Amino acid sequence: TMPFLRISVTPALVVEAVVFAAVVGILSGLLPALRAMRMKPIDTLRFE
Repeated sequence: TMPFLRISVTPALVVEAVVFAAVVGILSGLLPALRAMRMKPIDTLRFE
């Protein structure tokens, strides 16, 4: 298809990608959970 484009995937690159994805996933789940943990249940239910 494109012989001039060579892609080299090393084991280190795979590890870096997995670590990056894990950090992003943990932060995107942890930050909203921490914010929700600080809220009082009555304040949340008041708006429903």
